[in-house]
Amino acid sequence: MSKPDRAMSYIVFEHILDKAKSTVADGGSSSFPVVLSHNASADDLRLTLDIKPDLDCFRGHFPGNPVLPGVLQLHWAVAIGMAVFGYSELPMEILRLKFKAVIVPPTAINLALTRTAPLDVRFEYSAGEHQYSLGMLRFNGNQP
Repeated sequence: MSKPDRAMSYIVFEHILDKAKSTVADGGSSSFPVVLSHNASADDLRLTLDIKPDLDCFRGHFPGNPVLPGVLQLHWAVAIGMAVFGYSELPMEILRLKFKAVIVPPTAINLALTRTAPLDVRFEYSAGEHQYSLGMLRFNGNQP
């Protein structure tokens, strides 16, 4: 398997951090969580995300009982996986998608992305031994 483009992975982190900083500086909320830490190798990326109650996704989902939407968890995994592993198109399949527990703010969660085959990326959201969601993204092979 080829190595991910390190420059691209840092662009992803910088974009998330810049977006979060700019919206906080403007007094507004953010669409992206702050990345507290990250660790990357050729086929593996691990992020710790700070899930705060002022993220835009919690407006109306659900008033008084905020829950991180599952579709947003999937969106973050796809977008970051595409950028880090160099896929140019969305996955053609999402396999074994499971939402095991709700994520409520404030909390820190881990996102692990592991390329298990040239076109497959496994993702998992967790905190310690607790799994929140997981699945497999199957890409179609169009890489830059």
